[in-house]
Amino acid sequence: MKKFRMIFAIIMATVLLFADLPVAASAKSLLVNEVSTTRELKAVLKEVTEGRINIVTGSRTKIKIPVGDYSKIDFLVDAPKATISNRGRIKSLTVGETGVLTAKYGDGGLTIKNYGEITTLKVKVKTNLTIAQDGTIGTIKLYDPANLNIKGSSTEQLKITVKKAAKDAKIVSSVPAKIKRKTDKKSAEDDAQSLFSAERLQTMASIKKLTDYDELNIYTMEVFYDYNLDNLTPVGMYDNQAMLNTILEEAMPGVGANITAPQYGCSAFTLKADDGKVYMGRNYDFRFDSSAMQVYCHPKDGYASVGYAALDNLGFNDPFASSANTAACLAAPFVCLDGMNEKGVSIAVLTLSSEPTAQKTGKPVLATPILIRVVRDRAATTKEAIDLIAQYDCFATSGRDYHYYITDASGDGVVVEWDCEKADRPMVVTPLRTITNYYAMYEDQVEPYKVHEKYGRGRERRDHIEETIEAAAGNTSLTTAWDAAKSASQKPDPTSIVSNTQWTVIYNNTDKTHEFVLHRNWDDVFKFDKLW
Repeated sequence: MKKFRMIFAIIMATVLLFADLPVAASAKSLLVNEVSTTRELKAVLKEVTEGRINIVTGSRTKIKIPVGDYSKIDFLVDAPKATISNRGRIKSLTVGETGVLTAKYGDGGLTIKNYGEITTLKVKVKTNLTIAQDGTIGTIKLYDPANLNIKGSSTEQLKITVKKAAKDAKIVSSVPAKIKRKTDKKSAEDDAQSLFSAERLQTMASIKKLTDYDELNIYTMEVFYDYNLDNLTPVGMYDNQAMLNTILEEAMPGVGANITAPQYGCSAFTLKADDGKVYMGRNYDFRFDSSAMQVYCHPKDGYASVGYAALDNLGFNDPFASSANTAACLAAPFVCLDGMNEKGVSIAVLTLSSEPTAQKTGKPVLATPILIRVVRDRAATTKEAIDLIAQYDCFATSGRDYHYYITDASGDGVVVEWDCEKADRPMVVTPLRTITNYYAMYEDQVEPYKVHEKYGRGRERRDHIEETIEAAAGNTSLTTAWDAAKSASQKPDPTSIVSNTQWTVIYNNTDKTHEFVLHRNWDDVFKFDKLW
């Protein structure tokens, strides 16, 4: 009996010893705190107020973290294909630390939609991660070279820390972001080098101010970095934000920036002058005032060119107001609104009133501003430009529709547009000397000073240009081109998106030079003889 009592005492002592251990330390509690569905997560959150919860699933599923205070809980997410939505207040959320599904992250596409508050979001796996930031995130820390795509409505600046092991991480952000990269050298110069290549730093250093107006000015820059046009024309890209992210990744890989999709008004014409020259005249009209950035490009595998971008489309008008503004100018080559290349091909984009074009035949997609880049880089004649465009599905950005005016050194001027009366939006090419903001193919149905619901407006501006050219018949010259452009220029009208001439440019397709006026300052004509 004494021996039995001793054995019983030992057993009871052992039970009491393990009973005193924290619940989270047992294998059973760790299993309870691992979830793979929203229902399981909600059940655990009713019982757990601190510690750790693992969200583990290999399924393409949606898991919702409900409203609540979880400031004492660490969430570990191992879900390569899932969408995690958070509406709670979270201490930390770590992606990829459990190691259970890490091997499956290679082609993964985890999405985190944050509507609540996350103090720290850590990424500890190489993956493709999309963050929809509509709440608050204190800090994002990258420990592995992930591809991070951040979008959303938040206006608060995100703090992103990139650890040394994640130095090859690629970050694209359409919300404000400040990125700090951990390097061996701590100087500001070394930080800049870690963010930008030497060619991109050289490009930013080339930016100069050409005018000294009170607020809005002309700036110039030269592009020294290489870019790949094929990266800018992926199959299936029919989203404005996706287009912007693609531009940002090509212009400034790994750097957060914020730009908006450009919009455009305008008039354009070709003048085969009696002085033997071919000119393309162009008014860029848009309701909101903007500075202009003159952009010189000489791509490794393309034609050198010059073009103009509206800095307002990059979110500012002074590139020197902040280092962020200067860096954002790296995207200027991909948001130009008109331009001319070394072969004498000129192009301009003009807005229309129809529903936006979105061809879907399985070809690579050519978004509005990229089309202008592709033509200038790759076309030596108007015909080559037409043949190039036909190789793509065209996508009109910013919720508006557009057409393009293209001419070359021979004076072959055409309008390229997509028939709004047909569901598949086939491309139509119309030879024409002058065009504004209406369909060339339906010109006979658009009246001066009237807006056609579908076919557009601006017939009166076309008439002014044509009358000016005809009046100078037999004696046309560069002066005639300027007179024609002036006749169609517009003063501000807050009711019209295509009013307010921001700039006028006359491209000399024969000599490959051009002249430029900002905001109808007709006495200040800037002449540019620089070729490339």
